[in-house]
Amino acid sequence: MSHYAEHLLKILLLPGILLGLLTLTRWLPLRRRQAWRRLSRSWSALSNRRGLSAALLCLPLILSVALFAAWHGVPIPAIHDEFSYLLAADTFASGRLTNPTHPMWVHFESFHIIHLPTYMSMYPPLQGAVLAVGILLGHPWLGVLLASLAAILLLWWAARQWLPPRWALLAGAFGALLFIGTYWTQSYWGGSVNAAAGAVVCGAAGMLGSAQAARRRPRTGEELAGWPGGSQSVVRTLPGSRLTSKGLALFAAGALLCAASRPFEGGVLCLFFSLWLVYTHLRVRPPQAPLRLSIVGPAVLVLLSGISLILAHNKAVTGHPLRLPYQAAFDQYFPKGRFLFEQVNRAPVYRHSVMQQAYQSFNWTKQRPLTRIYSSYTSLQEYYLGIPLFTLFILALPSLASAGIRAPILAAYTGAAALVAIPVVLPHYYAPFAAPFLIACVHSVRTLPRLFRLSRRRAWLACAAVLVLTLFQYGDRLGSAARGPSPREAWAANRARIERELLLLPGHDLVIVRYNPDHNIHREWVYNRAGIDSAEVVWARAMDEQRNIELQRYFASRRIWLLDADETPPRLTEFIPPPPQ
Repeated sequence: MSHYAEHLLKILLLPGILLGLLTLTRWLPLRRRQAWRRLSRSWSALSNRRGLSAALLCLPLILSVALFAAWHGVPIPAIHDEFSYLLAADTFASGRLTNPTHPMWVHFESFHIIHLPTYMSMYPPLQGAVLAVGILLGHPWLGVLLASLAAILLLWWAARQWLPPRWALLAGAFGALLFIGTYWTQSYWGGSVNAAAGAVVCGAAGMLGSAQAARRRPRTGEELAGWPGGSQSVVRTLPGSRLTSKGLALFAAGALLCAASRPFEGGVLCLFFSLWLVYTHLRVRPPQAPLRLSIVGPAVLVLLSGISLILAHNKAVTGHPLRLPYQAAFDQYFPKGRFLFEQVNRAPVYRHSVMQQAYQSFNWTKQRPLTRIYSSYTSLQEYYLGIPLFTLFILALPSLASAGIRAPILAAYTGAAALVAIPVVLPHYYAPFAAPFLIACVHSVRTLPRLFRLSRRRAWLACAAVLVLTLFQYGDRLGSAARGPSPREAWAANRARIERELLLLPGHDLVIVRYNPDHNIHREWVYNRAGIDSAEVVWARAMDEQRNIELQRYFASRRIWLLDADETPPRLTEFIPPPPQ
């Protein structure tokens, strides 16, 4: 069986099960058992107790990371991006926005960082700031865990603005599965902050949509039931401008968080909801309704404050407030553009063959367009609740006829369409759209009985089928997480072990790293702290003899080591300078 046919069968698994249930219920007396009725009532009661719901949503993640740390220890950085984010975290935790270029910087060049005009990560600052909070608390992984917990709660909160509480709680439970046993929590690569930023935007848009609907028809809760936020919460808070002012401020804050984490994907999300809110406002706004300063003032203050911080960071790193570190890195190292539609053909100057080999392959693929799109979306399907349950996303399309849920569904599809412009797609790229994606999937669960013509007495079977598929699909992910880091990342454990051993020695050390000609570009050893001269261990690239001599002279007070990184195991030998002639 071909890979495409196997994938098609997996997509058709959930519809096939539901069609089978439809046939089964006609021949067998399947009834809603008392146990399921009690479970449904308990779930509804739990969804109205926000404090208890929040604790139960966070508890599985807390338990999973505690078990992971007990079995495997804290995660060890292995991906280029992780080291880059950790550099930003070390910089921020030291009280600086960037670092001066080191005199020996050519020996310290590495992936996804820049040394000119300053020494800093090329990525937006939010992930580094979160890791910096973790450093101040004792370890950068604590920042990852806090961001993951915040993202889970924000995804649940965003769903509550669009769905009834019991269905929003289901969306929150699905959202928690995105973090348990995945690299969003078990690495420093990111994902949590991106999802949290998008959830703030999505939830704020739901609050503002509720306010507009209530302003137009503020009669009964039943009339507002089809609009975001449900009926009871809207009626309690309106009329008045407090909800609108709060919603605008939150929307502005979410837009800034997106700009500081995933500017392109977050920008698409913010643009979509902005256009939708403008359309909704113009459609339902009463004639001659003044736009008071008390409503827009908090949002303006949030925007001005956040934009000032982002511009200050850009200016400190690149020398220009409108030039992103990302763009500086692309201009220096990447021969191709960030997007497929960019007509860019640069000829960067490389000082190390391993960096030339890597950057000429980064952000580029030789796959045909349809094959590339297929590969990108299958990777997303495998991450976002599995291929069978990703079918729920497709089954959300008929719900576009419902005005109250149309916006998040369209937002989720808009995000999926925007990723076509990116050559290589990873799951955390889509993270800003995690909230609308979960809302669309859970709303599909709500409409499955009607879509597959299950009677009201048999409707619980659809929800049960989805939950069983979720547990079945998620078993493989939990098993993979329990096995710990991949054997392909054993080199990172060796790097961490060597660094720990050197830290136990008196004095400071310089490690000059040498690679074989067939070196794996994904096993990069040369990454350093923000303050290179003050670091106890400095990692440097071996270059020609003259440059190596200059490096040794600069660090003459340090113990010097030569590391053959591609040997098995890596060979570390102390370098004894020859006596002067």
